[in-house]
Amino acid sequence: MAKFVGRGVNVGFGKETTRGTSVAPSSWFAKTSISFDDKMETVVDEGNYGTIVDSTGHEVVKRFSEGEIMGSLGVNSISLPLYAMLGAVTTATASGTAKTHTMTLSESYQSPSLTIAMDDPVQDKRFALGVINTMTIKVEPKKYVEVSMTFMGKQGVNSSETVAFTEDYLLKATHTNILFASDLAGLDVAVAGGTCIKSFELTLERTLSEDECISSIAPSDYISTVFAISGSMEVTYENEADYKTKALTGTTQAMRISILNGDVIIGGGTASPELEIDLAKVGFTEWSRTVSTNEIVTQSVGFKGFYSIADAKAIIARLTNTVASI
Repeated sequence: MAKFVGRGVNVGFGKETTRGTSVAPSSWFAKTSISFDDKMETVVDEGNYGTIVDSTGHEVVKRFSEGEIMGSLGVNSISLPLYAMLGAVTTATASGTAKTHTMTLSESYQSPSLTIAMDDPVQDKRFALGVINTMTIKVEPKKYVEVSMTFMGKQGVNSSETVAFTEDYLLKATHTNILFASDLAGLDVAVAGGTCIKSFELTLERTLSEDECISSIAPSDYISTVFAISGSMEVTYENEADYKTKALTGTTQAMRISILNGDVIIGGGTASPELEIDLAKVGFTEWSRTVSTNEIVTQSVGFKGFYSIADAKAIIARLTNTVASI
């Protein structure tokens, strides 16, 4: 078998119709790095057999898959992972053949499962019951928006994959605006503030509990027990009112992360590629200032998303792309 480099490994996603039963990938994700792969747990025989050696053997007691997949955020290729993260979607025509997929958080403890396909020079694999654990969206100057995702699933089984990348539309830092309003309704008329946001990070997390059965060393399911929203920003320090005062007083507000590539028209109409995420209720839970003699003074702001009783939701995402359905 010939040696190869990481760019020879490709990853795709398929939406499972029967939970835990693998399907062919319907889209491929242009990863920049991947650690997702087969994993195992073992038990060691720690019995005393009349020797100073600590054990006489071990057994594999669990086989599963786990790890991270990272890449630039494209509005087409992020469709299935974002759906798996939130769990509910409705689709409408944006313009021409472009679609807007509105995703809301499902209250089901069984979040959608994907099959994760891996095209590999050594051996192609399909990992069924791929359940997303975390999704982090990171925005930094002079870069594409980055997305990193962690998954858990079943052990991979051998497959034969045909890689078929389609046109995607990547989003950049310069496409990004962070907006605030007193409530969700106010976000539609909010304008971006004048404070310079130097970097931004949003993390969505599902705490997963494995449903283990004594009859098998494979996971029977992964159950979502808690959904959490958190993030951070580095911001140029220009006043106290925007962040410090709100952190100290426990003020909450709605936040919109709008990432719109207005330079591109998709679907033969007037729509542009866009990811828009609204957080109904956000509080600044951490604040600190960095003062160095010859550096611009900045502030680090940590935030947490909460469930808004008034809006009956915590998060809503709108994804405009050329994917017909999710």
